[in-house]
Amino acid sequence: MVDIGAGTGYFTLRISPLIPEGKVLAVDVQPEMLELISFVKNQENITNIETILGDVDNPKSHIRTSNCSTRNHTN
Repeated sequence: MVDIGAGTGYFTLRISPLIPEGKVLAVDVQPEMLELISFVKNQENITNIETILGDVDNPKSHIRTSNCSTRNHTN
């Protein structure tokens, strides 16, 4: 699952336990947001979240996936 514009990780952290065999990619253009997600991930010993620093002009540019669906929760 890819959370583009993950921000503080609100959705990332709630979705990760629902897919324990999968992975949640938390993408954001602000390193501070990814640091916050990483902090909580480490505190809670969550192993299926990966943080990815996106590009401001193309936040999806660093995502390499096959068979992936995304949903934009910012609209």
